[in-house]
Amino acid sequence: MTGLPAGLSINTSTGIISGTPTIAGTFIDTIKATNITGTGIKVLTITINPAAPVISSGATASGTVGIVFASYTIVASNTPTNYAVTGLPAGLSINTSTGIISGTPTVSGTFIDTLKATNITGTGTKILTITINPAVPVISSGATASGTVGTVFASYTIIASNTPTSYAVTGLPVGLSINTSTGIISGTPTISGTFIDTLKATNITGTGTKVLTITISAALPGIPVISSGATATVIVSTSFTYTITATNTPTSYAVSSLPAGLTLNTVTGVISGTPTTQGTFVDTIKATNAGGTGIKLLTIMIDPSSPVISSSSSIYGTVGTVFADYSIIASNDPTSYSLTGIVPPGLYLSGSTISGEPTMQGVFVDTIRATNAGGSDTKILKITIYPPAPQMPASSTANGTIGVIFNYPVIASNSPTTYQSTALPAGLIMDPATGIISGTPTRPGNFTDTITATNAGGSATMILSISIEPSGIVLMPDPVTEGQFMIVLPGWDGQSVNIEVVNFIGALMQTTTATVINDMIIVNIPNLIAGNYVVIIRSHDKKIVEKFIVK
Repeated sequence: MTGLPAGLSINTSTGIISGTPTIAGTFIDTIKATNITGTGIKVLTITINPAAPVISSGATASGTVGIVFASYTIVASNTPTNYAVTGLPAGLSINTSTGIISGTPTVSGTFIDTLKATNITGTGTKILTITINPAVPVISSGATASGTVGTVFASYTIIASNTPTSYAVTGLPVGLSINTSTGIISGTPTISGTFIDTLKATNITGTGTKVLTITISAALPGIPVISSGATATVIVSTSFTYTITATNTPTSYAVSSLPAGLTLNTVTGVISGTPTTQGTFVDTIKATNAGGTGIKLLTIMIDPSSPVISSSSSIYGTVGTVFADYSIIASNDPTSYSLTGIVPPGLYLSGSTISGEPTMQGVFVDTIRATNAGGSDTKILKITIYPPAPQMPASSTANGTIGVIFNYPVIASNSPTTYQSTALPAGLIMDPATGIISGTPTRPGNFTDTITATNAGGSATMILSISIEPSGIVLMPDPVTEGQFMIVLPGWDGQSVNIEVVNFIGALMQTTTATVINDMIIVNIPNLIAGNYVVIIRSHDKKIVEKFIVK
């Protein structure tokens, strides 16, 4: 036999071909069988198939999401004619003819795949572990951050895609640090300034970076504390000023809903103006600096203008008579009234009205007051309480005689302060203070006089009938001893008189006229003999008859 495949041999005695072929292929062999006669031949085609493929390429491969996969080729012996794989990561595929695995993976993870290489004989398999790593992290958190010296930093977190496994940063301000597991930057900065930092987010694939600018401001002042008063009061239509006072140097001020007419200077904190509406206003005042805002409630009370009293400053009344009500009249709506001083007994103040029935006379100087929320006004009030008017009888009489001292006291109740008369007889006068009528009447007759007694409470009148009788004449000497004598006629001074002298039997002895001078006249009657005589003196409607004796 000729042309056996390597590894095979023939037993020439038995004709058995056996062995282990070592080379694949198709072999055309001539087999021969020989006996004594001769040899028979035949062509034998032996096909030696290759062994099943044995995959020898690596058991692991790796790639990155989004990055073209570094081709993996299934390497196998025995000339595979076909390749296959199960469980490839999304985005990868196999060329079944060449055994090349390629593509761009889209999902990260670890994938356990079964590789297959097949030839005519069979299929060889192998486990391939493909690790698809995520893409390099992409940092998306902000590019700036800020903080203040001495104030806890508002945490900044590095945010990145593709599942970073660690974080880092370079150039952090003193006092800040990063948690490398979470990417949180925190702490309390101790130095101010602007810091340019590089953020890093790392995963199995690589590291993503980004520049972060951190600005650390100087330490903030304390929040302002407002110390100015919680209340302020002003009278409507008058100038008002209130200054917001606060600690820690505020840089601006604010206030809510000020009363009409008031404004705030937001730089100085001064509330000023002239309020136009009265009322109570509760406002919120604010003082602000870089550290924050302090607030406080401010109650602004806009009071009405003070009252102005316009009612009279003098009033009058009478003891025992109901007082004519006196009202305290004042502008600007007083809410209360008062009366102080020595108030006449029997009078009182109720609300704004003084009333009552006085029981004591006199002049009382008191103070009235009208008050509202804006203040008070006072005024001196003179209250004059008069006594009751004097009382006298309706009429009275009095008698007097010429030449005789006259005295008549007018009697009236309730202490009159003045007296008056209208037509006293000549020679009489009235004392206006005491009411006493006195003097020496000089003219006879009946006189009707009206007497008035007055005090502060009023007047009373009385009709006084005064009868003045003529007086007897006075002869000097008496008895008459010679023909000349003097006749004294009290109250007749200046009057012209007619004088008649009649003897005891009625014979007219002499008649003459004379003028009374200093209440006297001189009569000359010569040759009168001793005896009794009568002298008759006439003047108008008056007549005096007087007896006299001549010795």
